[in-house]
Amino acid sequence: MFIYRWFKHRAFMNREFRRYTFYALGEIGLVIVGILLALQVDAWWESQQAQEDLDRYLQAIADDIASDIERLEQLKRDRVAAFLEARGVLYSIGDARPESMASWLDRELVRLASRAINTAQRQVYFVPNLGSYRGLESSGLMSQLSEARTKRLLFDYYRTVDRISNLERDMNNRLRDLSITYEARLGERLFIFFQEEPVLLWGDPFESDSDSVSESRLAGQRYYGEVLASGETAALLKASVSQPLLQEYEHLLTTGRALLMAVQQGGDGADMPIFRRGDGRGFDMIFENGLPAMHSVGLFTAPACPGFADECFFITQGRFDPEQRAFVINYAGGQPWAFIYARTGSISPTEERQGLDFSDYRQIQLELKRTGECPSVEVVLKDAEDPDDGTERKVRLQPESEWTKYTIDLDEFADADLTRLHVVAGFLFEQEPCHLAIRDVRYL
Repeated sequence: MFIYRWFKHRAFMNREFRRYTFYALGEIGLVIVGILLALQVDAWWESQQAQEDLDRYLQAIADDIASDIERLEQLKRDRVAAFLEARGVLYSIGDARPESMASWLDRELVRLASRAINTAQRQVYFVPNLGSYRGLESSGLMSQLSEARTKRLLFDYYRTVDRISNLERDMNNRLRDLSITYEARLGERLFIFFQEEPVLLWGDPFESDSDSVSESRLAGQRYYGEVLASGETAALLKASVSQPLLQEYEHLLTTGRALLMAVQQGGDGADMPIFRRGDGRGFDMIFENGLPAMHSVGLFTAPACPGFADECFFITQGRFDPEQRAFVINYAGGQPWAFIYARTGSISPTEERQGLDFSDYRQIQLELKRTGECPSVEVVLKDAEDPDDGTERKVRLQPESEWTKYTIDLDEFADADLTRLHVVAGFLFEQEPCHLAIRDVRYL
């Protein structure tokens, strides 16, 4: 009986042990599942928080970039306008010599020259907003950014900011040194108020020279003319615009706009083209709000006949009108032809012809109006191999008195090789006068 009870009790204990074991294992399992679920929820929550933090950083960076773009667009306009101003003065002086001063030096040229020189002497810097991007870098959230294009654009944008900083520093240092040399030359024989306002040497424009210009003032005029024709002045004006800097501005603007689009669309956004230096492809914008883009083009004029005979003269270089936001050309007419054009490559007309690939484009769109008499103007495109003999295909336009957009199929310029386009926007004038304003020229 005792043995029977012992075995019965043992069997009961085994059943209880197994039951409690299963219960304990079940409890442990529930605890483990709970822990795993809690970890997953915590990881999900942390991921959500990280994504929200990343989105806040990206939005803050987008706000910074929008502010950067606004300032950079103004800085770009100022630098390109300064370039056109400097080029106009250099063009007006040309190869002038002090001994022929009477034929080229006048009050209006001095007014334009002193303004261009003052502009060239200003040291201007682009100051970007870096706080939000630096915060993202230090937060460790950059690895959470899954959109490869957005990440690439971010790195590209802020690397370009660094390059711009270096270029501006070098440019401003050079301008400072050239300004010191120019001011020293000017101060040798001019009083301080004539140095600051050389147009005062010409007195009141409504007074006759015989009444207003003393011998000392004439001597000051001659000396200022010598300074204008000197290498110091030419070096200062030429250094006031750096084409590589303008190219980096354009790169930063297009990269920034692409980043804004990507952030606003919550992903990679549209794959908009980014201007890149030296990739062989032409950028679509040639003139924007009256200013030549200058990122990959130079603006030039051509004489109507070789040899610079007396009856042959250059077309007016053109000027930027900030009120109209237009590039204004006033051609007096009377010569066989005149040509003003934007071309690819360096802003120096003496360098070898270059061409960029515009074959992806199908049309060119021009926004023009006449500001006075202008019966017609011919639009010209030329590749790097086209001869300068006027045989290229042209498209004639008759500008309206109001802003009008003209869209021309590139097939109209059948003899221009679009894979090596050199003259990307040319305007050919004949003998009739033409007063023309250009706002935008872009490829579509």
